[in-house]
Amino acid sequence: MADTTQPQPAEELPWNGIPNGFEGIEWELQGCFQTGRGLRRLHKGRTWMREGCDYRAAVLSEPDLGKFGFTFDTENCATRVRPVFWERRGLDVEAVGAIIRDTLAGLPAWRAEQARQEEESRIYHARRQAEYEAEQEAIRTYPARMVAAAIESLATMEWAWARAADVARARELIAHGDGITYPGAKRLEELVRRATANVERAAAKLDTAYEPEMTLAVLPGVQAAALDACRVLTAMDADWARERNDAGWGKSHTVLGHVLAARESLDAAAASHALKALRRYRRQLPDELVARVFGGAAALAA
Repeated sequence: MADTTQPQPAEELPWNGIPNGFEGIEWELQGCFQTGRGLRRLHKGRTWMREGCDYRAAVLSEPDLGKFGFTFDTENCATRVRPVFWERRGLDVEAVGAIIRDTLAGLPAWRAEQARQEEESRIYHARRQAEYEAEQEAIRTYPARMVAAAIESLATMEWAWARAADVARARELIAHGDGITYPGAKRLEELVRRATANVERAAAKLDTAYEPEMTLAVLPGVQAAALDACRVLTAMDADWARERNDAGWGKSHTVLGHVLAARESLDAAAASHALKALRRYRRQLPDELVARVFGGAAALAA
């Protein structure tokens, strides 16, 4: 008696036909072909289907269906699909049919996930495109923006431009207008940043009290008087300490003095620095204001 427990050679296995599951598709046998994976029977759908059909979605969503021979042809820029099935001998059509049915049942969730991923991709690419366009716009407008920034800085706080040579160079570059070169715009940016940094350093200094002056600085009346004195000296500082004329702030206090004078009020820490500076310039101030700031003749003699 022959041993029937041994597996049959592949060429002796039967052709079991097309698994159930894709109801409504009429298949047409195209013949047998020797492929790189062995002998296969080629089945194709008799009619073309729309691109979004469940057959195509199922094949795309379940890799095992491709392993079992299911695929598709497309035409009209993939707007139509023809079902394709490469049948191999001995295929377990019941097992494959179960996979088809489970895949079709899971298609709504798969489509929802595809839609989520597509929307996520759309948002990502839209954001990248917007970022790219913003970068290009920033590059295009950079020279004009630097000219405008330098004009504003000189108009509102030339006193923060510590070097007359920097002011002269900035005005020379500004005069180029729309014809300014990119390196020229970079130079303007550096000059404006330098002036802005001078202001920021002065403002940061005022956050920490100068202890030797704190006895007076804590007094509200002294704080108000110190602010008045800073504004008087700032009004006299027409040359921003670029000339030695004993009028207004000196070079070492110009930026600090203007920062103090621009404040609506002084707290104790800021007032302590104002008092320290004002002691040096008190001879430029009216006696009445000196008395308000430093407490009268006793303070003047100190």
